[in-house]
Amino acid sequence: TVLLTTFDLETDTQYPHFYIEGGTRYHIGPGPISILWRTFLDYGKPLLVNNHVDEFLKQNVPEFNIMDSVGEPAKCLCVVPIKIKGTPQGVVCLQNVERENAFTESDVNLLETLANSMSVALENVRLFEETQHLLRETEQRTAELQGALADLKERDDLIQKQLDIASTIQRGILPGRIDDWNELKFSIRYIAMEKIGGDFYDVYQLKGNKLGLLMADVSGHGLPAALVTTCLLYTSPSPR
Repeated sequence: TVLLTTFDLETDTQYPHFYIEGGTRYHIGPGPISILWRTFLDYGKPLLVNNHVDEFLKQNVPEFNIMDSVGEPAKCLCVVPIKIKGTPQGVVCLQNVERENAFTESDVNLLETLANSMSVALENVRLFEETQHLLRETEQRTAELQGALADLKERDDLIQKQLDIASTIQRGILPGRIDDWNELKFSIRYIAMEKIGGDFYDVYQLKGNKLGLLMADVSGHGLPAALVTTCLLYTSPSPR
């Protein structure tokens, strides 16, 4: 009989991957870790029982009912733990159901070598699955970030369009040309730091052949400054 089982200690689950006896393979699903395997995991070392297996089990695992086991009772057995980072997380078990004293220390050593190779393979599988899981999480986060960036770009495009409209309106408010007055000629060049700003200017005629010159520069820039400028426009003496 050959048995290979691994354990998930966090969920208290055993996974019988391979169980063959007398040429017949038994397919056993996962389930809670049995008291037999729990006792062996606590023992944590290779075990060779070459005779009186039933008495050994009654003495060391009294809660175990041999009638609950699959297949024929073992005459002798050899069990070796599969350790990952020093913790038993699986077992390789050989049983002989026909005669006692079928195994030697050489069989135990060979089984240990096999178990060590399996432990490396299982750790590699665990690391691969962990890497795949992290990769899937990274891909999911990347997709979420790309979606968020696309949403932000869409909002930014909308804001830029609104700012373009506001800039057009503001430039429509600012005088683009000022008529000559007596011998004075005026030229204008306005360059805002941003699309809209807090600047305002005007030149207009007052009573008594006088000329009014209005220049305003609101502290700051951008939309808040432009709003203040708009309020100033409607409270200033400028005819505009």
